[in-house]
Amino acid sequence: MTTDKPTTVEEALLWDVLADHADDTPRLILADWWEENGQEERAEFVRVQLEFPRLETRYDELERATSTHPLSRGPGAVAASCWCAKCGELEDVYAECRKLRDREKELWLTHNGRWSLPLGVGRPLEDFRRGFLSRVKLTLAAFMKHAADLFSAHPIEEVVLSDRTLADRHEGPWCWTVGVGFTNSLPAALFSKLAHRARARSVSRVNAFYDSLAEAIADLSLACVGYGRSLAGLPPLEGGGAG
Repeated sequence: MTTDKPTTVEEALLWDVLADHADDTPRLILADWWEENGQEERAEFVRVQLEFPRLETRYDELERATSTHPLSRGPGAVAASCWCAKCGELEDVYAECRKLRDREKELWLTHNGRWSLPLGVGRPLEDFRRGFLSRVKLTLAAFMKHAADLFSAHPIEEVVLSDRTLADRHEGPWCWTVGVGFTNSLPAALFSKLAHRARARSVSRVNAFYDSLAEAIADLSLACVGYGRSLAGLPPLEGGGAG
């Protein structure tokens, strides 16, 4: 897919996923289309990953419900029966989670290289969220080269630039700067996205300072996402990178 207007049904459905990253409905609609058009395992992977939050929520609810033996609260026989039923359901949900995790890994091992294009190499399973590549780790040069294609193909929410680092000092300051040649240097086009970040303590035309290392790294990720989405012609993420 390119940054041009979608021309096929698949591209149009993918565009809906990219444009509204928070909504699961476009993902399920695209999964249905994939299943109907010979990509059954791609569709299954989306559904498997979307099922986890529901199961995990139910598991947490059941775990809380069974954390205290009901006989201490009574009325004995009724409470015990209820408690045993919840324990049984807890075991069933746990088994279902394990089954889905196994299938998720099997699908990922078979297809992740193709599902990670245009990077051309497979990505770790933890980089896939809700059925799609959501996190990428690559060098600045690779990011600048592939950003438009990456964000035209994947609903990416997090970017880690592996060769952009800041000194891990206890008291700072932590600073990104415009330029080349240093590990905290950024191209002007990317740095300009930092200028829109409210979390930056101080921003000038060439430097952006932060109160913590974590804030600086998180802000660079948001700037990368904003930059990539703008190249792909996508709206900015809600509360995320600038457009």
